[in-house]
Amino acid sequence: TSSGVQLNMPVVSGGGIVGRIVAVSPWTAQVMMITDEKAAAGAIVGQIGGSGALGSVRGLGESDLIEMRYVSGLQKVDVGNYILTTGQDGIYPPGLSVGEVVQVKPGTATQAHQIHIKPSANLDRLEEVLVLLYQAPQRPAPDQTLPNVDKVKK
Repeated sequence: TSSGVQLNMPVVSGGGIVGRIVAVSPWTAQVMMITDEKAAAGAIVGQIGGSGALGSVRGLGESDLIEMRYVSGLQKVDVGNYILTTGQDGIYPPGLSVGEVVQVKPGTATQAHQIHIKPSANLDRLEEVLVLLYQAPQRPAPDQTLPNVDKVKK
């Protein structure tokens, strides 16, 4: 857009993440809400560095809730825990509020928890949002190969 808004930039409100930019024109931009079933973000239960409960959140489509997936059943997760972005998805910077755990179906050592989250942004009553002019830092290419892989010269 004329304001520098680009595809995949994060959109937030005072409460937390709202979604990401999925289309732009010179004067407008379209947002995919975090509750959309095609939306996702890297997330963590609690504080970054203080929890091993990493996973991803995705929308449920019809519901106003989102779900967190891939959190090991061995990790402690309780109703009322807060969920934050990790920054690993390359869209949202780390530490943004995603929401609060409202339901946990406990997992096991071999099965992940089923976690439902109420978004912290009041998505039904948005009046203003902010587009973060954020570009994820580029990850450098690895300078080493795997130790047990031989390079073959042709």
